[in-house]
Amino acid sequence: MTIFTEWKNLFDNVKPEIYANPKLRQKIAEKIKTGKISIQDDSLDHFCVCFLPYNPKTKEVFLVFYPNLGNIWIAPGGHVDNREGPKTTVEREVKEELGINIIAPKKPFFIGFTQVKFCNNPKRHCQLHYDFWYLIKSDGSNFRLTTDEFGEHKWLTIPKALDLVTDPTTHQALEKLSMIY
Repeated sequence: MTIFTEWKNLFDNVKPEIYANPKLRQKIAEKIKTGKISIQDDSLDHFCVCFLPYNPKTKEVFLVFYPNLGNIWIAPGGHVDNREGPKTTVEREVKEELGINIIAPKKPFFIGFTQVKFCNNPKRHCQLHYDFWYLIKSDGSNFRLTTDEFGEHKWLTIPKALDLVTDPTTHQALEKLSMIY
Protein backbone atom coordinates (compact mmCIF):
# COMPACT_ATOMS: atom_id res chain seq x y z
CA MET A 1 0.00 0.00 0.00
CA THR A 2 1.37 3.41 -0.93
CA ILE A 3 1.56 6.28 1.53
CA PHE A 4 -0.95 8.20 -0.55
CA THR A 5 -3.35 5.24 -0.29
CA GLU A 6 -2.94 5.10 3.49
CA TRP A 7 -3.90 8.77 3.84
CA LYS A 8 -6.77 8.39 1.36
CA ASN A 9 -8.09 5.33 3.22
CA LEU A 10 -7.88 7.17 6.53
CA PHE A 11 -9.76 10.12 5.05
CA ASP A 12 -12.43 7.86 3.52
CA ASN A 13 -12.99 6.00 6.80
CA VAL A 14 -13.19 8.91 9.22
CA LYS A 15 -16.62 10.22 10.16
CA PRO A 16 -17.26 13.85 9.15
CA GLU A 17 -18.21 14.86 12.71
CA ILE A 18 -14.65 14.50 14.01
CA TYR A 19 -13.50 17.43 11.84
CA ALA A 20 -13.32 20.88 13.39
CA ASN A 21 -15.60 22.08 10.57
CA PRO A 22 -16.93 20.95 7.16
CA LYS A 23 -14.62 23.30 5.23
CA LEU A 24 -11.63 21.62 6.83
CA ARG A 25 -12.78 18.22 5.59
CA GLN A 26 -12.93 19.60 2.03
CA LYS A 27 -9.51 21.25 2.39
CA ILE A 28 -7.95 17.98 3.59
CA ALA A 29 -9.55 16.08 0.69
CA GLU A 30 -7.94 18.59 -1.70
CA LYS A 31 -4.58 18.31 0.09
CA ILE A 32 -4.63 14.51 -0.13
CA LYS A 33 -5.33 14.72 -3.86
CA THR A 34 -2.17 16.78 -4.35
CA GLY A 35 -0.11 14.14 -2.57
CA LYS A 36 1.76 16.91 -0.72
CA ILE A 37 1.26 15.66 2.81
CA SER A 38 4.61 15.89 4.57
CA ILE A 39 6.69 18.90 5.57
CA GLN A 40 9.21 17.84 2.91
CA ASP A 41 6.46 17.94 0.26
CA ASP A 42 5.18 21.38 1.27
CA SER A 43 6.99 23.42 3.90
CA LEU A 44 4.13 25.92 4.21
CA ASP A 45 1.14 23.66 4.85
CA HIS A 46 1.22 19.97 5.65
CA PHE A 47 -0.10 17.24 7.93
CA CYS A 48 0.89 16.82 11.56
CA VAL A 49 -0.10 14.31 14.20
CA CYS A 50 -0.87 15.25 17.74
CA PHE A 51 -1.46 12.66 20.41
CA LEU A 52 -3.16 13.16 23.69
CA PRO A 53 -2.08 10.76 26.42
CA TYR A 54 -5.18 10.13 28.54
CA ASN A 55 -5.44 8.22 31.80
CA PRO A 56 -9.01 6.79 31.96
CA LYS A 57 -8.70 6.00 35.71
CA THR A 58 -7.78 9.52 36.81
CA LYS A 59 -9.43 11.22 33.81
CA GLU A 60 -6.27 13.28 33.27
CA VAL A 61 -4.41 14.32 30.12
CA PHE A 62 -0.68 14.75 29.66
CA LEU A 63 0.48 18.12 28.37
CA VAL A 64 3.93 19.44 27.58
CA PHE A 65 5.46 22.90 27.68
CA TYR A 66 7.27 24.00 24.52
CA PRO A 67 9.55 27.01 25.05
CA ASN A 68 10.64 26.89 21.38
CA LEU A 69 7.06 27.22 20.19
CA GLY A 70 6.29 30.41 22.03
CA ASN A 71 6.12 29.15 25.63
CA ILE A 72 2.87 27.28 25.27
CA TRP A 73 1.31 24.17 26.80
CA ILE A 74 0.08 21.71 24.18
CA ALA A 75 -0.25 18.01 23.56
CA PRO A 76 2.79 16.24 22.12
CA GLY A 77 3.02 15.70 18.39
CA GLY A 78 4.93 16.52 15.26
CA HIS A 79 5.17 16.76 11.50
CA VAL A 80 4.49 13.93 9.10
CA ASP A 81 7.82 13.07 7.54
CA ASN A 82 8.45 12.13 3.94
CA ARG A 83 6.88 8.83 2.91
CA GLU A 84 5.07 8.26 6.21
CA GLY A 85 1.55 7.06 6.63
CA PRO A 86 -0.59 8.11 9.60
CA LYS A 87 0.11 4.97 11.67
CA THR A 88 3.89 5.24 11.20
CA THR A 89 3.88 8.94 12.08
CA VAL A 90 1.96 8.45 15.34
CA GLU A 91 4.16 5.55 16.40
CA ARG A 92 7.38 7.45 15.58
CA GLU A 93 6.29 10.63 17.35
CA VAL A 94 5.17 8.75 20.49
CA LYS A 95 8.55 6.97 20.55
CA GLU A 96 10.44 10.26 20.08
CA GLU A 97 8.50 12.25 22.64
CA LEU A 98 7.46 9.72 25.28
CA GLY A 99 10.10 7.05 24.76
CA ILE A 100 7.60 4.21 24.36
CA ASN A 101 6.49 1.90 21.59
CA ILE A 102 2.78 1.76 20.83
CA ILE A 103 0.43 0.34 18.26
CA ALA A 104 -1.29 3.42 16.85
CA PRO A 105 -5.05 3.74 17.04
CA LYS A 106 -6.70 3.07 13.68
CA LYS A 107 -8.39 6.45 13.55
CA PRO A 108 -7.95 9.90 15.05
CA PHE A 109 -10.56 11.18 17.51
CA PHE A 110 -10.35 14.76 16.21
CA ILE A 111 -9.04 16.59 13.15
CA GLY A 112 -8.31 20.28 13.35
CA PHE A 113 -5.89 22.81 11.96
CA THR A 114 -3.36 25.21 13.39
CA GLN A 115 -2.43 28.55 11.91
CA VAL A 116 1.25 28.50 12.81
CA LYS A 117 2.16 31.70 14.59
CA PHE A 118 4.45 30.39 17.27
CA CYS A 119 7.29 28.73 15.41
CA ASN A 120 10.59 30.36 16.43
CA ASN A 121 12.62 28.04 14.23
CA PRO A 122 14.25 29.80 11.25
CA LYS A 123 14.58 26.45 9.43
CA ARG A 124 10.80 25.97 9.37
CA HIS A 125 8.43 28.21 7.47
CA CYS A 126 5.20 26.49 8.49
CA GLN A 127 2.02 28.47 8.04
CA LEU A 128 -0.69 25.83 8.40
CA HIS A 129 -0.82 22.41 10.01
CA TYR A 130 -3.62 19.95 9.35
CA ASP A 131 -3.68 18.22 12.74
CA PHE A 132 -4.74 14.61 13.13
CA TRP A 133 -5.33 13.98 16.86
CA TYR A 134 -4.94 10.53 18.38
CA LEU A 135 -5.90 9.41 21.86
CA ILE A 136 -3.24 7.35 23.63
CA LYS A 137 -4.62 5.68 26.76
CA SER A 138 -1.91 5.36 29.37
CA ASP A 139 -1.14 6.08 32.99
CA GLY A 140 2.31 7.32 31.96
CA SER A 141 4.18 4.83 34.14
CA ASN A 142 6.14 3.58 31.13
CA PHE A 143 7.01 7.01 29.71
CA ARG A 144 10.73 7.62 29.27
CA LEU A 145 10.84 11.35 28.81
CA THR A 146 13.76 13.41 27.65
CA THR A 147 14.06 17.18 27.64
CA ASP A 148 15.04 17.15 23.95
CA GLU A 149 11.49 17.71 22.78
CA PHE A 150 9.98 19.89 25.48
CA GLY A 151 10.58 21.45 28.87
CA GLU A 152 8.03 20.76 31.57
CA HIS A 153 5.19 18.27 31.47
CA LYS A 154 2.22 17.47 33.68
CA TRP A 155 -0.94 15.44 34.05
CA LEU A 156 -4.07 17.56 34.43
CA THR A 157 -7.80 17.08 34.58
CA ILE A 158 -9.49 18.21 31.39
CA PRO A 159 -10.98 21.35 33.04
CA LYS A 160 -7.54 22.36 34.38
CA ALA A 161 -5.94 21.63 31.02
CA LEU A 162 -8.57 23.81 29.30
CA ASP A 163 -7.67 26.65 31.68
CA LEU A 164 -3.94 26.29 30.96
CA VAL A 165 -3.95 25.79 27.19
CA THR A 166 -3.96 28.86 24.94
CA ASP A 167 -3.51 27.08 21.60
CA PRO A 168 -6.97 27.02 19.91
CA THR A 169 -6.56 23.58 18.30
CA THR A 170 -5.39 21.93 21.52
CA HIS A 171 -8.33 23.59 23.24
CA GLN A 172 -10.74 22.16 20.64
CA ALA A 173 -9.25 18.68 21.02
CA LEU A 174 -9.62 18.84 24.80
CA GLU A 175 -13.23 19.95 24.43
CA LYS A 176 -13.88 17.04 22.04
CA LEU A 177 -12.28 14.64 24.53
CA SER A 178 -14.45 16.01 27.34
CA MET A 179 -17.55 15.12 25.31
CA ILE A 180 -16.33 11.55 24.79
CA TYR A 181 -15.18 10.79 28.36
